[in-house]
Amino acid sequence: MVEAIQETTKLLNGEFNKTTTISVMDKYSVVHFATHAAFVPGSPKDSFILFGDGERVTLREVRDNWFLTNVDLVVLSTCQTAVGGKLGL
Repeated sequence: MVEAIQETTKLLNGEFNKTTTISVMDKYSVVHFATHAAFVPGSPKDSFILFGDGERVTLREVRDNWFLTNVDLVVLSTCQTAVGGKLGL
């Protein structure tokens, strides 16, 4: 299969886990998540992104632990991410 965008990494199901994903993200300028997530306005500890192995990462963890110096854009194509209001990170 030929990828529509060259030099990409696709992680599916069990491959899409926290350890593997975080370790490769900073190699790219654009990161796209197509997964389940929930954003709770004003509550980053209750807001999360769900990985393919069932593990969750909260938005507080993202803020405090993800150092993505080469990433210019993160796209979240996930359920329950289009909430209104201020997220409160």
